[in-house]
Amino acid sequence: MRTSDRIQGLVGICAAVAVLFAVPVACAAGTAGYSAAAARVEAESATKVELTATVVSEPDRILSASRYPTAELGFEARVRWIRNGHDRTAVTGVPAGSRIGAEVPIWLSADGEPTTAPPGSDTAISSGVGIGLMLLSAVWGAALTLVWVTGRLLDAHRAGSWAREWNQICRQNGYLP
Repeated sequence: MRTSDRIQGLVGICAAVAVLFAVPVACAAGTAGYSAAAARVEAESATKVELTATVVSEPDRILSASRYPTAELGFEARVRWIRNGHDRTAVTGVPAGSRIGAEVPIWLSADGEPTTAPPGSDTAISSGVGIGLMLLSAVWGAALTLVWVTGRLLDAHRAGSWAREWNQICRQNGYLP
Protein backbone atom coordinates (compact mmCIF):
# COMPACT_ATOMS: atom_id res chain seq x y z
CA MET A 1 0.00 0.00 0.00
CA ARG A 2 1.40 3.36 -1.02
CA THR A 3 1.68 6.28 1.37
CA SER A 4 -0.81 8.22 -0.73
CA ASP A 5 -3.34 5.38 -0.34
CA ARG A 6 -2.87 5.45 3.42
CA ILE A 7 -3.35 9.22 3.48
CA GLN A 8 -6.50 8.95 1.36
CA GLY A 9 -7.88 6.20 3.62
CA LEU A 10 -7.11 8.22 6.75
CA VAL A 11 -8.82 11.31 5.33
CA GLY A 12 -11.85 9.19 4.42
CA ILE A 13 -12.05 7.72 7.92
CA CYS A 14 -11.72 11.17 9.51
CA ALA A 15 -14.44 12.52 7.22
CA ALA A 16 -16.75 9.62 8.12
CA VAL A 17 -16.18 10.21 11.83
CA ALA A 18 -16.87 13.94 11.39
CA VAL A 19 -20.06 13.20 9.43
CA LEU A 20 -21.31 10.81 12.13
CA PHE A 21 -20.27 13.11 14.98
CA ALA A 22 -22.03 16.04 13.29
CA VAL A 23 -25.46 14.46 13.73
CA PRO A 24 -25.71 14.72 17.54
CA VAL A 25 -23.91 18.07 17.51
CA ALA A 26 -26.41 19.43 14.95
CA CYS A 27 -29.28 18.08 17.05
CA ALA A 28 -27.90 19.82 20.14
CA ALA A 29 -27.39 23.08 18.23
CA GLY A 30 -30.91 22.85 16.82
CA THR A 31 -32.35 22.26 20.27
CA ALA A 32 -30.44 25.25 21.65
CA GLY A 33 -31.62 27.39 18.73
CA TYR A 34 -35.21 26.27 19.30
CA SER A 35 -35.00 27.08 23.02
CA ALA A 36 -33.61 30.56 22.37
CA ALA A 37 -36.21 31.27 19.67
CA ALA A 38 -39.03 29.96 21.87
CA ALA A 39 -37.91 32.27 24.69
CA ARG A 40 -37.89 35.23 22.27
CA VAL A 41 -41.36 34.34 20.97
CA GLU A 42 -42.70 33.99 24.51
CA ALA A 43 -41.18 37.29 25.62
CA GLU A 44 -42.53 39.09 22.58
CA SER A 45 -45.97 37.54 22.96
CA ALA A 46 -46.10 38.64 26.60
CA THR A 47 -45.59 42.30 25.69
CA LYS A 48 -48.11 42.53 22.86
CA VAL A 49 -51.89 42.69 23.05
CA GLU A 50 -54.49 42.24 20.31
CA LEU A 51 -57.39 44.68 20.02
CA THR A 52 -60.15 45.41 17.56
CA ALA A 53 -59.91 48.79 15.86
CA THR A 54 -62.28 50.63 13.53
CA VAL A 55 -61.11 51.85 10.13
CA VAL A 56 -61.68 55.63 9.97
CA SER A 57 -60.11 56.48 6.59
CA GLU A 58 -60.14 54.92 3.14
CA PRO A 59 -57.32 52.33 2.88
CA ASP A 60 -54.38 53.24 0.64
CA ARG A 61 -52.26 50.76 -1.28
CA ILE A 62 -48.71 50.27 -0.10
CA LEU A 63 -46.50 49.86 -3.14
CA SER A 64 -43.03 48.44 -3.15
CA ALA A 65 -40.20 50.96 -3.19
CA SER A 66 -38.18 48.55 -5.27
CA ARG A 67 -37.32 48.53 -8.92
CA TYR A 68 -40.84 47.41 -9.77
CA PRO A 69 -43.14 49.90 -8.02
CA THR A 70 -46.26 48.04 -9.15
CA ALA A 71 -45.64 45.29 -6.60
CA GLU A 72 -48.35 45.66 -3.98
CA LEU A 73 -47.35 45.05 -0.38
CA GLY A 74 -50.81 45.53 1.16
CA PHE A 75 -53.07 48.29 2.44
CA GLU A 76 -52.86 50.78 5.25
CA ALA A 77 -55.47 53.08 6.77
CA ARG A 78 -56.04 55.24 9.83
CA VAL A 79 -57.71 53.18 12.54
CA ARG A 80 -59.21 54.11 15.91
CA TRP A 81 -59.34 52.08 19.10
CA ILE A 82 -60.03 52.57 22.77
CA ARG A 83 -57.74 51.09 25.39
CA ASN A 84 -57.82 51.81 29.11
CA GLY A 85 -60.33 54.59 28.50
CA HIS A 86 -58.09 56.42 26.02
CA ASP A 87 -59.21 56.99 22.43
CA ARG A 88 -56.24 56.52 20.05
CA THR A 89 -55.69 56.60 16.29
CA ALA A 90 -52.82 55.54 14.09
CA VAL A 91 -52.05 54.53 10.53
CA THR A 92 -51.46 50.80 10.29
CA GLY A 93 -51.79 47.88 7.91
CA VAL A 94 -55.32 46.62 7.26
CA PRO A 95 -56.63 43.58 5.38
CA ALA A 96 -57.44 43.98 1.69
CA GLY A 97 -61.05 44.98 1.12
CA SER A 98 -61.38 46.90 4.39
CA ARG A 99 -63.77 49.86 4.26
CA ILE A 100 -64.48 52.82 6.56
CA GLY A 101 -66.26 51.50 9.64
CA ALA A 102 -64.90 47.98 9.33
CA GLU A 103 -63.47 46.38 12.43
CA VAL A 104 -59.95 45.04 12.03
CA PRO A 105 -57.59 43.32 14.45
CA ILE A 106 -54.47 45.24 15.47
CA TRP A 107 -51.60 44.44 17.77
CA LEU A 108 -50.23 46.95 20.26
CA SER A 109 -46.80 46.98 21.83
CA ALA A 110 -46.17 47.55 25.53
CA ASP A 111 -46.13 51.32 24.94
CA GLY A 112 -49.54 51.20 23.20
CA GLU A 113 -48.28 51.74 19.66
CA PRO A 114 -49.39 49.54 16.74
CA THR A 115 -46.96 46.77 15.94
CA THR A 116 -46.79 43.47 14.15
CA ALA A 117 -48.37 40.31 15.50
CA PRO A 118 -46.08 38.22 17.68
CA PRO A 119 -44.46 35.31 15.88
CA GLY A 120 -46.10 31.92 16.24
CA SER A 121 -44.60 28.85 17.85
CA ASP A 122 -43.76 27.53 14.38
CA THR A 123 -41.13 30.28 14.18
CA ALA A 124 -39.16 28.66 17.00
CA ILE A 125 -39.50 25.22 15.43
CA SER A 126 -38.29 26.40 12.03
CA SER A 127 -35.42 28.27 13.66
CA GLY A 128 -34.23 25.18 15.54
CA VAL A 129 -34.60 22.90 12.53
CA GLY A 130 -32.87 25.46 10.30
CA ILE A 131 -29.89 25.81 12.63
CA GLY A 132 -29.50 22.05 12.90
CA LEU A 133 -29.76 21.49 9.16
CA MET A 134 -27.36 24.32 8.34
CA LEU A 135 -24.74 22.95 10.72
CA LEU A 136 -25.22 19.42 9.43
CA SER A 137 -24.99 20.44 5.78
CA ALA A 138 -21.91 22.59 6.47
CA VAL A 139 -20.05 19.73 8.13
CA TRP A 140 -21.14 17.20 5.53
CA GLY A 141 -20.22 19.57 2.70
CA ALA A 142 -16.82 20.28 4.23
CA ALA A 143 -16.14 16.56 4.71
CA LEU A 144 -17.18 15.76 1.15
CA THR A 145 -15.05 18.59 -0.20
CA LEU A 146 -12.05 17.48 1.85
CA VAL A 147 -12.33 13.89 0.60
CA TRP A 148 -12.76 15.03 -3.02
CA VAL A 149 -9.88 17.54 -2.95
CA THR A 150 -7.59 15.06 -1.20
CA GLY A 151 -8.44 12.41 -3.79
CA ARG A 152 -7.76 14.78 -6.69
CA LEU A 153 -4.42 15.92 -5.24
CA LEU A 154 -3.29 12.39 -4.50
CA ASP A 155 -4.41 11.20 -7.95
CA ALA A 156 -2.25 13.94 -9.50
CA HIS A 157 0.66 12.92 -7.28
CA ARG A 158 0.24 9.24 -8.21
CA ALA A 159 0.00 10.08 -11.93
CA GLY A 160 3.24 12.04 -11.67
CA SER A 161 4.93 9.13 -9.90
CA TRP A 162 3.75 6.72 -12.62
CA ALA A 163 5.07 9.04 -15.33
CA ARG A 164 8.48 9.29 -13.64
CA GLU A 165 8.69 5.51 -13.23
CA TRP A 166 7.75 4.89 -16.88
CA ASN A 167 10.35 7.40 -18.03
CA GLN A 168 12.97 5.69 -15.89
CA ILE A 169 12.05 2.21 -17.22
CA CYS A 170 12.02 3.45 -20.80
CA ARG A 171 15.47 5.05 -20.42
CA GLN A 172 16.89 1.85 -18.90
CA ASN A 173 15.58 -0.18 -21.85
CA GLY A 174 16.73 2.33 -24.42
CA TYR A 175 13.32 3.54 -25.59
CA LEU A 176 13.94 7.21 -24.84
CA PRO A 177 16.99 9.33 -25.56
